Amino acid sequence: MATGTHGTHTSTRPDLAHEDAHDLMPPWLAATVPALFATEHEFDPVVYAKLFMPDAGWMWYITEYDPVGQRGVGFVRGQEDLVWISLDDLATVRGPMGLAIERDVMWQPTPLSRVRHGEVR
Repeated sequence: MATGTHGTHTSTRPDLAHEDAHDLMPPWLAATVPALFATEHEFDPVVYAKLFMPDAGWMWYITEYDPVGQRGVGFVRGQEDLVWISLDDLATVRGPMGLAIERDVMWQPTPLSRVRHGEVR
């Protein structure tokens, strides 16, 4: 965390009351997610963020992330392979009732195998 006299930049997680579920990848979270290709040889990478569409069944689970390109790699419920995920694109998507995609602010880092096997949603 960097702090200066003219402003503050925080990369620590805010308390739950101050979380913004529509901020799909806040700086504090992006700082914890491995860079693109960092886990490509891992058998069971960790899912650091879960994104979901509240008015539909779509869920995205992020395992790697590039903050500059606003894109990640992860698992999409209903697909078996890891895929590229553009957070810029997801930010523009609306569900059938017009609701935006949200980040599960209660999510805890979890092995991908638990997500794939339906142990956590």
